[in-house]
Amino acid sequence: MQDPQLGVWHSIDPLSEKYYSVSPYCYVANNPILFIDPDGKRIKIKYRDDEGHKHKAFYDANKGFAVNKKGNVVHGSFLDAVVKKLNSAKADDVHGIITAVAESNKVIKIKETKEYGADSFRPGILGSRKAILFNPNSNYKIVEHEYSLGVNPRRVTNDKLPSDIVLLHEIGHAFGFLFERGDFKQRLGTKDKEYNNLEEKYVTENYENPAMQKRGLKVRTNHDGE
Repeated sequence: MQDPQLGVWHSIDPLSEKYYSVSPYCYVANNPILFIDPDGKRIKIKYRDDEGHKHKAFYDANKGFAVNKKGNVVHGSFLDAVVKKLNSAKADDVHGIITAVAESNKVIKIKETKEYGADSFRPGILGSRKAILFNPNSNYKIVEHEYSLGVNPRRVTNDKLPSDIVLLHEIGHAFGFLFERGDFKQRLGTKDKEYNNLEEKYVTENYENPAMQKRGLKVRTNHDGE
């Protein structure tokens, strides 16, 4: 309920309890150039379609699709692939982190990378430009450590690490960055023999492995994949 003459709101955001750091009378986090919010419940995100044209869309974690500002379902090769992977991963997301990130007042971008093995979460400088690099066509296999092999104790198995679980893994990092900032930084800065650092161990054991177990797949005991 806005008074256009005074430029003020007569009611608070109906989802204000989700955004404690933002005033309940604040519109789109004070950034109307980047976001729109026609119903007071969602912040829309800009993206480019396959022709390079700019549009606004968001992933609706409850309905499982992406829509534009008119409420119409939108499509694109990468957009459709990401939505499909998010939906399949969400079904085995035992802690609901995909929904939590999707409904956050913060923006986590998912950007396409065609480079194999480049899937990652990049918090950016001082938390800006937060993005997940994702290749929907990744076909990873779990790597085991066989220390009896000597110089190169890594053995590539035939056990698959599905790309949607890879995306869930990276969203696990984003979740930590958004909601557990202090713990996230501490885990990221603490080295670990098998997982490179404790953040990778935490995300693998708490988010990735439970999803893999729900599917009856072999879980990782390290951070290696090929």
